[in-house]
Amino acid sequence: MKGHDKKNPRKLIAVHRLMNGLLQVDLAQAVGVSQQKISRIERNVMDPTPAVATKIASALETDAASLFPEVFCDAPRGGR
Repeated sequence: MKGHDKKNPRKLIAVHRLMNGLLQVDLAQAVGVSQQKISRIERNVMDPTPAVATKIASALETDAASLFPEVFCDAPRGGR
């Protein structure tokens, strides 16, 4: 995606949010969290819980695993 920030992949959340015409406060209200929490998640300062990640993705009309692969990825498999 053009404009994708490799240093902060969470910028994709802001891109989806803006494409949906939402401010951080709008997304926060839709998800049931504070605007500060949305800001921290977008800046990659904190990870959302799976429940919050799912609500964010739903509000942005996208797939949670594509926005938060680290939250929804399978655990590494040990051994050979």
